[in-house]
Amino acid sequence: MGRLSKARGLNEAEFALIVSDRYQRKGLGTELLKRLVQVGRDEKLARITASILAENYGMHHVSKNVGFTSDVMLQTRTTRPRSSCKQDLPFMRRAPSGARSF
Repeated sequence: MGRLSKARGLNEAEFALIVSDRYQRKGLGTELLKRLVQVGRDEKLARITASILAENYGMHHVSKNVGFTSDVMLQTRTTRPRSSCKQDLPFMRRAPSGARSF
């Protein structure tokens, strides 16, 4: 399942993905993220971001393959180590309108 949540008052959104263990390493996460990026372009967003646990190597790999860059965030006493990733969407293309569920 993939989700793109637009930030209130900003021209950016945060993505979230979850793929059942049974279906991981089959390209499903990559395809979902590519589609979310396209939705972001269709919606004329300037940036898409996410916060990913440091040990989630699979998600780091997927986001890098789709063109996201990563910044390491420091661990605090109350949180586990995380990194943030982002992708600026410099070219805005308008695709035909239609349902966007996947």
